[in-house]
Amino acid sequence: MKVKIEGVVTADRLRIALEGLVKTFEDTFGDDFAGFFGANLYVQAYNTDGEQIEVYEGGKEMALKLPLRPDTPTKPPLSEAVRANRAEQAKRVNEERKEAEQSRREIEEQHLARKARYEHELAAWKQHIETFQAVASRFGNDLIRDCNAAITTVWNEHKPVWPNGNKKDLPRAKPYLAIAGGVVLLFTGSRPGDSRRIKTPLMKDVSMSGVEAFWQYDEWKEVAVPAMAAVIEGYAKKLQAPENSQELEGTNQG
Repeated sequence: MKVKIEGVVTADRLRIALEGLVKTFEDTFGDDFAGFFGANLYVQAYNTDGEQIEVYEGGKEMALKLPLRPDTPTKPPLSEAVRANRAEQAKRVNEERKEAEQSRREIEEQHLARKARYEHELAAWKQHIETFQAVASRFGNDLIRDCNAAITTVWNEHKPVWPNGNKKDLPRAKPYLAIAGGVVLLFTGSRPGDSRRIKTPLMKDVSMSGVEAFWQYDEWKEVAVPAMAAVIEGYAKKLQAPENSQELEGTNQG
């Protein structure tokens, strides 16, 4: 607690201030109040001309200290209850610090795992695009025909419908593929001519969240995409057959 004494400071006024402090603490804490131990008193001295003065020693303001004998305690010892409570608080703080560090490590590990998965899937995506482009270039219309047949089979067997909204329970339009000028197009099937150029029908992109399909509903993502993947894989194996490899080599040499 800070004590401010206005005006002249005398021993009697100091005594009055100290008595007032004692009463305040006794009224507040009762028997728990053990007294004051240690105080810093800063006084401002003035001369008779009203100017502030100071006593210096060794170039510094003099500091007077009321010493204690070496064996005199400077404050009451902590009780067993307080020591136990502080120990419990320290233990709790240490446990919270460990939990926070563990949480930080887990978050960092999760981030590194997501990054590694993204890099792996991105590499696989790039490899698949190269494979699909090579297959589409070699087998063109046959590949597109069989991919569309796989989509048709899924639509016939699973009959996808809209789950909610204004179109609830209405059949979903069947997407289909086409190839023109060596470019593969994906038609949504909902409107005539509504198409987009694609690098592969299996996925639209790869992000930190994973592979992103063109549509997220199960009949497309979980059924049609794997069906087309099987078709593409079959043509990729044909592409690796000796007769096709020799044909490609002859084309490259020519």
